[in-house]
Amino acid sequence: MTDLGEIDSYLGVNITHNWLVKLLEIDQSRYIQEIVNRFGMSDANPAHTPLPSGVEMYLVKYEEQASASEIRAYQ
Repeated sequence: MTDLGEIDSYLGVNITHNWLVKLLEIDQSRYIQEIVNRFGMSDANPAHTPLPSGVEMYLVKYEEQASASEIRAYQ
C-alpha cells in the first residue's frame, strides 16, 4: 500500500476538503465537461430542468420513425 497524499479526485468525482470549517465538497463538474466535449455538445445551449409547468403546449410529438443516427445521437 502506498500513501499518495490527500485525495482530490476519484472515479470522476472531485473532492475538496476545508478542514478549518469542517467542509467536504464533492462534485462531478470535470467529468461532466469531459463527457460534453467527447460528444461534441460544448456549444449546446443549457436549459434548466425540470422543465417549467405548462411546457407541454410547446412540445411537438414526433410521429415518424427515428433514423438510426437520430437514435444513436439521442440515446
